[in-house]
Amino acid sequence: GNGLSGVTVSLSGLESRTATTDAAGQYAFAELRAGSYTVGISGFDADDHGFSETSRSVTVALGQTENVPFDGIRLRTAVISGRVAIEGNGLAGVTVNLSGAESREATTDAAGQYTFAELRAGSYMVAISGYDAEQFWFEQTSWSGSVVLGQSVNVPFDGHYISTASIIGSVTVEGARLGGVTVSISGPESQTTTTDHNGQYAFAQLRAGTYTVAISGYDAEQFWFEQTSQSVTLGVGETGAASFDGQRVATRRARGS
Repeated sequence: GNGLSGVTVSLSGLESRTATTDAAGQYAFAELRAGSYTVGISGFDADDHGFSETSRSVTVALGQTENVPFDGIRLRTAVISGRVAIEGNGLAGVTVNLSGAESREATTDAAGQYTFAELRAGSYMVAISGYDAEQFWFEQTSWSGSVVLGQSVNVPFDGHYISTASIIGSVTVEGARLGGVTVSISGPESQTTTTDHNGQYAFAQLRAGTYTVAISGYDAEQFWFEQTSQSVTLGVGETGAASFDGQRVATRRARGS
């Protein structure tokens, strides 16, 4: 229904002429002799527009005006879009490849979104790559399917963090094990535990990143720690350590007096 400009229209038969459609998609051949003619169209982008017929025969009598329209369809009206996310959070910078009826490449934005617009109908495969496979895991990294004219298909990819790092350590007072102390970590994950009777603690299956390890819950009237928090940076699969050794308050006072 929308006029298509720049299309070549050829007239053959008793006379041969050529015209080009204007901005409204219109063309005209005037002052013709009566008789039979063939009107054909060409020069349009067949990758973008499709016509069920590109030529028509027409017969005109003296003084007659005959209308010969050509109405096609837009071939690029399908859309494939989606979001790449890790546990619900968009993942930027992921490469998304489209193959099949057309081949394209996109990169997810800050929200993890990607879009392939103005696609032709057909079968496609969407695949993701370029993410840090040591940090993120996807059960599905590709999708195959078909789209028809005018259809919009949502193809999301939702992954998970790979949690293989750990933090271990101990809490002691002048070398003696101190159980029952609260140990907390914050950073990519937040967890809390308590030292056992050997003064030991452990955090397992952590994501890679930098954590702050802090101790609390001990009797501050009996024990003094110069340092109550430490920073630990973990890579995938690494084990970091953060231990705390304090002093008895009475011992510290005696040393200071």
